[in-house]
Amino acid sequence: MSKDYSTQQIYRYDVSYYAGGKAEGLRYQAMIGLRNDLDRLIAVTYFHLDDEVESPAVSKSENGLIVMHFPISAFFRIIDLLRNEKPAYLRHRDGKPFVAAIDTSTEPIGEGNE
Repeated sequence: MSKDYSTQQIYRYDVSYYAGGKAEGLRYQAMIGLRNDLDRLIAVTYFHLDDEVESPAVSKSENGLIVMHFPISAFFRIIDLLRNEKPAYLRHRDGKPFVAAIDTSTEPIGEGNE
């Protein structure tokens, strides 16, 4: 991994999946909060209705919280990653362009489900 990236391990997550939608003015249908070992929120991921992702797709708030926007079609893939991969990491680079990712550790080829 490049030295330009900051990495934090994700220890916990919480999920909000919203009923309703555009009629109620919601821009997203689901949200996942990513937390560190002290249970501090380090990132929030928003999953947008109709696959309309906000621009920019990733940003950093003044207090250091990473904010990521995904299409709702990515929700179950990301939940699956958080449920089944350990450890998982939040990785980001503060340069231009600002980049963030949810990563896993290196796994051997063909490991499969155990």
